[in-house]
Amino acid sequence: MPTADPRQHSRNNPANISIATLIAQARATALSFAITCPDDLAAALVQRLIKHAGGQKIYIPTPAHSKAQQRNAKICAQFTGANTADLARQYKITPKQIRNILRQDSRNFTI
Repeated sequence: MPTADPRQHSRNNPANISIATLIAQARATALSFAITCPDDLAAALVQRLIKHAGGQKIYIPTPAHSKAQQRNAKICAQFTGANTADLARQYKITPKQIRNILRQDSRNFTI
């Protein structure tokens, strides 16, 4: 008999965040920025999320993944065609990783 995935029922699983939790977190964020109507802002943010992504699975990258995406964008912007080794040293990654980042970036463009 297969066992159920324990992540599906965990309260700490980010996929199980409720609308009330989202509203509370948005309200707390609004308060930290001294926004005068944090409840209205929180409700509006949640309603926009529901309107644009209701019923869909949403991927929210981890901070580390987001940081890597920012680094990769900088690498692509700084690439001149002949500075692979320099970029590798600057970002403390291998030249092969630089080439992979550039290759991956080129797939995002349509010609």
